[in-house]
Amino acid sequence: MRKADLQQQAVELIKQLSTEQLKAGVDYLTYLRDKEGQEATHESATDFESVLDEIVRKYDRAWKTLGKP
Repeated sequence: MRKADLQQQAVELIKQLSTEQLKAGVDYLTYLRDKEGQEATHESATDFESVLDEIVRKYDRAWKTLGKP
């Protein structure tokens, strides 16, 4: 898939997110951008799990804000 197509798909999805979900998404995208910019020779499972746990916590918080179980 072309980059322009992916960007358009991302924009459409972003329009559907709540403020909390959008914040979690921005946090994750910032992490990806920063991680790519670093010269990381080893990415430990612990680092990945920490980021994933934070994303899940933010998603759960956003979901509960919407009044979902």
